[in-house]
Amino acid sequence: MNLKKRNYRSCFKEHLDMFSDYMRASRHWSSGHDYNMCSFDRYCAEQFPDDECITQEMIDSWCRKRATETNLSCHTR
Repeated sequence: MNLKKRNYRSCFKEHLDMFSDYMRASRHWSSGHDYNMCSFDRYCAEQFPDDECITQEMIDSWCRKRATETNLSCHTR
């Protein structure tokens, strides 16, 4: 799978780059990984622009059920 490399923008973008590079090199990267990582990165950059590292609050807020979701759709995130 040859997905275009993303330009992450959150405070932990270097870690996302390293992780995606590793997964691509090991041929375990997928369009699902790509979409989810990009969405999480964008969410963190927009909701926590001043944070300097990933926090539990970021993860917890990302994992909460959203108004547009069913009870189980948050499990795919």
